[in-house]
Amino acid sequence: MPALEGDDRARSPGWNPPDALPLREAARRMGAYRWVESRLFEVLGAWALSVPELEVKPGLATHAAEHAWHAELWREQLPTAGGMTPESLTRSANEGIEAFFAALVEPDRPGHTIERLVGAYRVLLPRMIAAYSAHLAVASAVSDGPAIRVLRLVLRDEVEGWSRGEAVIQSLLGTEQQVRTAAGHQGRLEWMITAAGGVAGPDTAGSGFAGPENGQP
Repeated sequence: MPALEGDDRARSPGWNPPDALPLREAARRMGAYRWVESRLFEVLGAWALSVPELEVKPGLATHAAEHAWHAELWREQLPTAGGMTPESLTRSANEGIEAFFAALVEPDRPGHTIERLVGAYRVLLPRMIAAYSAHLAVASAVSDGPAIRVLRLVLRDEVEGWSRGEAVIQSLLGTEQQVRTAAGHQGRLEWMITAAGGVAGPDTAGSGFAGPENGQP
């Protein structure tokens, strides 16, 4: 399971990482997070209506609503000074992530539920968890308190959603061909989101291994 990296450090009173994000970079990332959460709300909501498997529909609808709420939480964190507004900051990190979302919704016919879920829960959600964890690891307890609270909250939701989505995928996989098809689709999407630099652009997902060598406990 993806770890909530940086959570213990970010909750320590007075701890201020040496590489805390500048205001505009933090705002840019949060705007990208809001864009992704909004798009995921739209995608999962549409799938909840269209997938034929009745047992899958409630979970998709629930997760869609959670992502809509996350998008609103991120909107509340976006600054309204220095020429920045929530509307101007809410945009994709780059064309690569837009292309990824276009590919995410391509499997749009009955019988493609597994591919849809693989794209959302095996590719996108782990990347969102990585981006949020990396942001939390460099957040300043002095100046980023509200953002830290949002990061911790959405991280818990994303990890829980990832876990439940993976369980549904495993319940639907029943043949070798289904496994191979799912893996092929996952590989294609993995490359697209890797080329895009993740959900918030290049260099925003962290190393994944914090330690004394970079000044972190």
